[in-house]
Amino acid sequence: MGQNVWIKCGRTFNLLSESPAPTGAGTGPFLYKDSPFASFQATIIGTGAIGATITIQGSNEEPSATGGQQPVATVLGTITLSGTTAVSDGFVTTASWKYVRAVVSAPTGTITAIRVTMGV
Repeated sequence: MGQNVWIKCGRTFNLLSESPAPTGAGTGPFLYKDSPFASFQATIIGTGAIGATITIQGSNEEPSATGGQQPVATVLGTITLSGTTAVSDGFVTTASWKYVRAVVSAPTGTITAIRVTMGV
């Protein structure tokens, strides 16, 4: 008897708050990543010269009520954005960390929205 293997793709997850959209430094919650294959995209929108650095952190620790999850010391990836009005970049990974989160740092300029999405 054979077994079926299902590969899911085409789902996207917002790693930061949607409402209101963040406009400065901050850390999103750890979200479950149900596939080792993933893409990450960061976008900042603003006025004039804008910039930010977004790091994607991973963890295999389960969420708990007694202390939460801790990221591993190795960053999955870093996205450095710099431009005017709107700028976006990203990366892909096959890392099998089960939980990921986005950390926004060093925002510059007048930023009106920061989005970080994960696609699996």
